Amino acid sequence: MFSPAFIILFVLDLLFLAFALIKAEPVLMTYSIIALFLLIIWAFIWRFLSIRLGIQRIMLSKTSIAVMLLAAFSATVSIIFSTHLLVFTAVFIFTSIVLIFIWSLISSIGLTIRREHHRIALIGQPLEVSITLVNNSRWPRFTVIGFDYFPAASHEAGYQEMCFVSVRGKSEVSLKYEALPSLRGDWRIGPFYFWGGDPFGFFKHERLVEIYTELIVVPVPFRIRMNALDSISRRPKDEAATISKAGESVEFLGVREYREGDSMRKIHWISSARTGELITKQFELNVASTLSFLLVNTPEMSVGMEPEKTPLEDSLRIIISLAQGAIRAGYEASFTELGGEKERDAWSGTGRQFLSDLSVRLARIGEGADVKLSEELRWIVELVPEGSNLFLFVSSCDEADQKLYSHLTQRFRRLVVVHFDLGSYETGESSIPAPRTVGSGKHLVYRIEYGDDLKRVTERILRQLQKEVALA
Repeated sequence: MFSPAFIILFVLDLLFLAFALIKAEPVLMTYSIIALFLLIIWAFIWRFLSIRLGIQRIMLSKTSIAVMLLAAFSATVSIIFSTHLLVFTAVFIFTSIVLIFIWSLISSIGLTIRREHHRIALIGQPLEVSITLVNNSRWPRFTVIGFDYFPAASHEAGYQEMCFVSVRGKSEVSLKYEALPSLRGDWRIGPFYFWGGDPFGFFKHERLVEIYTELIVVPVPFRIRMNALDSISRRPKDEAATISKAGESVEFLGVREYREGDSMRKIHWISSARTGELITKQFELNVASTLSFLLVNTPEMSVGMEPEKTPLEDSLRIIISLAQGAIRAGYEASFTELGGEKERDAWSGTGRQFLSDLSVRLARIGEGADVKLSEELRWIVELVPEGSNLFLFVSSCDEADQKLYSHLTQRFRRLVVVHFDLGSYETGESSIPAPRTVGSGKHLVYRIEYGDDLKRVTERILRQLQKEVALA
């Protein structure tokens, strides 16, 4: 793809050539033909440089522009006055410029990189990235400058600069940098850019190396204690019965196919020999009833002045924090999304592996579509476990929704509705710092505004639930 400047020069040269033909100016015609010839040659050269070598931009310094003008002046005078000495001078200057230009290109040709880092990172936690510079040529390189594009740090300025002092021929050298992921999501780190040039500073260029690595940035849970909900108690007299799930215990439940990460000590060798595939023993784990999360992901959940501070981002952080607390306390956690790109389904389970899988699932959630909760009751009944404590995350809440919540409380043990003041997220200012809690029977409604401490909000909701449990 040619730059606008090249296209403008090409069109202007054609106009000058047409003017020279009309006016029958031989000197102007000669210059126009030479310029057109040079532009065509440069078009083929640039296509080769951009496609085969990855050159993105070529920058001229003031010195190189002055030398080129001097060569053009010498050529002009030699043509007008037929001075052969100036012809030799122009050829010498032009040849020197070409050689220096080739020298500047060689400064980064033959260099490739490798990138290594952890596949999963946490928002706000430094990620160490290792860049290995490989010199495939026989000649050493000095002061190699590069830029690695790290989009998870910022949508606008995610470039990480580095400098390799030297690398010998047919060898490699490594360098590490720390990046701070601030945006949740599924990212591709890359490409990598080399910044090269000649030692005289005539020409500089930017070379693209299309190497990409996958990175998943997950929300960071805050630590909370969950020890007072009615279904968490394991006392024999408590009305909340436990449910059997596959997990780490002593009660044998059955066998299943081997999954990556399973302990080899739990392999059922007889079944494995019979089927020809690894089979794992599965044990029964008694857990308390389920803590469920229902995210109504509408476009309003993604409003906000900052991409990392929206109702959707706050919802996901509360969800992963509550899920972590629930699993540590003996709950089964369940997550369902309405309005997302994927088909409606429910993720439920216990243990660290499920929590890790849930974090990745939450990291990949994007902007949702319009959803009417009243029209999704069939899916809610089908996907969300009955009798669980349900946390419902919606963009807004009005009086018309109260009947819907009353209907949901007939199916679930407790219902917590978390909604958001969208105006505060759009302006970036919180208007009401006081608690915003409304309790009505078996359901609790809480409004979150921009800038709220999510950890304190979650703890306040849990305390309110404790009070309701005590009154019950």
